[in-house]
Amino acid sequence: MRNLLVVIALAACIGSPIFAQAQETKPDEKATPAKQEETQEQKDIKKYEDKIKDLKKFEGEFTFYQRKQEILIELREDQLDKLFCIQATIGTGIGADGLQAGDPLNQDSVDVFAFRKGPQEDIQLIKPNLKYRFNPTDPLNVSSARSFPDAILDNYTIEATHPTKKLILVNATELFQGETVGIKSAISVTVGSGYSPDRQNFSVGSIKSFPENSVVEYNLHYKSSGGGDDGLQALLKELLGISGPPLADSRSLPFSITYNMWFRRDTGYKPRLADPRIGYFTSDYFNVAKFKETDRTTSLIQRFNLVKKDPSAPMSEPVKPIVWILDTSIPDEYKQGVRDGILYWNKAFEAIGFKNAIVVQDAPKDGDYNHADGRYNLVRWVMSENSAYAVAWFRPDPISGEIMNAAVTVDANYPASAFTEFKEEVIGRTSRTPWIDEEGKQTLLRQLIDKPMAKEGFRRVGCDHAHGLAEQASYAYNLMLAKGVPVDADEYVRIMVADLIAHEVGHCLGLRHNFAASTYKSTTELADYESIKTSGVAASVMDYVPLNLVAVLNGHPGYYNPTIGPYDMWAIQYGYTPLNVTTEQEPYFLNDIANRYGQPGLLFLTDEDADGENPLSVRWDIGSDILGYLKIQNQADLLLRTYAVNNATQFGESYARRNTLILRSIRGTFRSATVAAREVGGFEFRRHLKGDLAEQPTLKPVDPAKQRAAMQYIASTALAMDSINLPQDVLYNFSQDPNAGGSSYNAPLRDYIARQQLLVVAQLMSPDKLDAISENDFKIRGNAPRYTLQDHYTLLCNSVFREFTPARSIAPLRRDLQRYVLTTLISQAQADGGTINSDANLLSGYWIERLKTEMTEALKNKSLDQMTQLHLKAMIKEIDTATETGDGETG
Repeated sequence: MRNLLVVIALAACIGSPIFAQAQETKPDEKATPAKQEETQEQKDIKKYEDKIKDLKKFEGEFTFYQRKQEILIELREDQLDKLFCIQATIGTGIGADGLQAGDPLNQDSVDVFAFRKGPQEDIQLIKPNLKYRFNPTDPLNVSSARSFPDAILDNYTIEATHPTKKLILVNATELFQGETVGIKSAISVTVGSGYSPDRQNFSVGSIKSFPENSVVEYNLHYKSSGGGDDGLQALLKELLGISGPPLADSRSLPFSITYNMWFRRDTGYKPRLADPRIGYFTSDYFNVAKFKETDRTTSLIQRFNLVKKDPSAPMSEPVKPIVWILDTSIPDEYKQGVRDGILYWNKAFEAIGFKNAIVVQDAPKDGDYNHADGRYNLVRWVMSENSAYAVAWFRPDPISGEIMNAAVTVDANYPASAFTEFKEEVIGRTSRTPWIDEEGKQTLLRQLIDKPMAKEGFRRVGCDHAHGLAEQASYAYNLMLAKGVPVDADEYVRIMVADLIAHEVGHCLGLRHNFAASTYKSTTELADYESIKTSGVAASVMDYVPLNLVAVLNGHPGYYNPTIGPYDMWAIQYGYTPLNVTTEQEPYFLNDIANRYGQPGLLFLTDEDADGENPLSVRWDIGSDILGYLKIQNQADLLLRTYAVNNATQFGESYARRNTLILRSIRGTFRSATVAAREVGGFEFRRHLKGDLAEQPTLKPVDPAKQRAAMQYIASTALAMDSINLPQDVLYNFSQDPNAGGSSYNAPLRDYIARQQLLVVAQLMSPDKLDAISENDFKIRGNAPRYTLQDHYTLLCNSVFREFTPARSIAPLRRDLQRYVLTTLISQAQADGGTINSDANLLSGYWIERLKTEMTEALKNKSLDQMTQLHLKAMIKEIDTATETGDGETG
């Protein structure tokens, strides 16, 4: 039997089923009625009818029979080897990641299977190898068929066959018991190992079969042989700080899975090729037809099938709009914000000729509605103890990229977080860790063996937008209280919810993150509310953008995105514009859209670009002048800290909120420093292709003046913090939760600030940073301005060791910072070849010698306090020990 991939390659073969004509069976005319024996065919028919007698039947896309807690599927013979889709969703969960109501078990796409006759007179469940595709006419089709086999996932018993109707009755109960869709892995990851299926408590929840799909809900129960949550186990969990899922008893894990099923059919959908300049999720496969090309991967964007009713009209309603359902779980007070965030996107569809492309409706009131039913695109609310998160689930057809359905799940804590501070793990520790040990050195020295580079391709990535936005919302709300800005709490939450939903629905339309969108507007434009109302705070709602503090400090409400931005409009234009052209012409028409990349507001950089040295792609930054905005952020942090000290705690209240706000303001200083550090040694990567209308260099060093300014900013803020100017009574009341108990009462400010400074320095002195500075310097020709490693070490060391010349007393935090930097310099000077940039190795040795000279001279000042003198002597001794000369000369 040919590989199913051949069937996939010939999509036209997937059509309406053809029923075989039943052949009439004539009894033996010579036999008398009394002596006529029952034929095998008649026996088979009788057996089939006996099997389904008195069973409840569900007819539709699939035909099911229910026998107590078993599910039988009635297949026609012409349905064998025909592709069908399964979308498995947690129907009722346990409030834990991965087992939350609405979470899909097949996250990246719908699963595609086929039933096939097995060699043991049973039915096999086949999963086609969609990662590799070939055409049966291709010369390489034989080798491909042998090399890329399909998978056999399960076998199901044939209970009976109907020879005249060509029917097969299959006991497919195991299909719905979770193993096929990876339930064991989900349980192991989210709850832990040790749970096993309790089949005695498995049951059929409901079966519904409609003309175009079937929905089966199956109840599962897993159990653990361990003890319950009482007694010793509960005590151990408390002592170890383990917080498991919210189970009534850890021995019992009940949940349900809802299966949405349909046979794959031709919908008229036309796949569209991806372009690296515009961010869509993609369905990728190895294309044998491209075997002679450098890149053998074909990438199809994932999107809904949106078609005009009247293709010739400049504005037309779609044949089938994208209908979003507001689930019954959404509290009424948030529905308007949800509705607004969804409908933001109609602006983009109207620009390409679609009227009412997106429609929002309340959940149907009929008994067939199920939030996990894949017939619906919906927004739902879920509940956890304290997780402010949201997630977009959309299920594309893995063959074509067509999005079949989508959902957004929002934790109920998200809107409430606008007025509360979640606990942040920024203070407290169980033991003192040396500032730098052998393991710590490895973070500052490159491994000799680099990891091999691999092209992973575009893939779906995690989204932490809601959690970050919740923190930003709480910060901004408290800042408005500090500023005395009047705020309508209901309106604040409405636009907060709308901003979040617009982001998540953007994912459901197929769009990836765009972390370059925040660089769109200047500080002046961020202060202009009229500009924000028309084009947003950022160029896209698909970025992680902090609340616009310029708006907060200026007293206007443009702190969230009130609309989608120019990038969003452009991305929808690329993905959804109807193209009435041939397949050969389509790439040229799409390039006419994509080659606008780099025009104002049309810069795209995504998750893969956000973790390196590119300052254009940073999470939670905003503004085209990032240093200018960070200075505004520092003003806001200071304002918030002053408010926290003077106004955050009222009579009868705990000091916890005040202290959390103070810590938040301190953390803001260091967070700003890490953002500024991206400028140092940074290079602006852009995804331009040759000939783009606004083409710029694809890898351009950051302006050296900006790099120096960034280092000066870091030196004057994060590295200059040698104390916290807080009143004595605040410091004496700097406790955490009064119910914490034991040593957890304490908030070790010195340790926390010192560690934050350590992290900033580690970023500035990392091998990657030093390599980037050196590489940028190498690429600049002639007498053009440059930022060199000499500049970098000079700015850093002069800032950190400024108390040496002229000699003066050194505060405790400064001593911590200096010890760490000196230890780092020594480790770099003594590094083995290949573990650090060779010029940095030389510069580290130079600065060790220079610092020893300066410290020796400083010790001549007998007015220095005792701790400063001991500190300087200890560092000189460390240098002597490291160089093994004892006379100050480095070896």
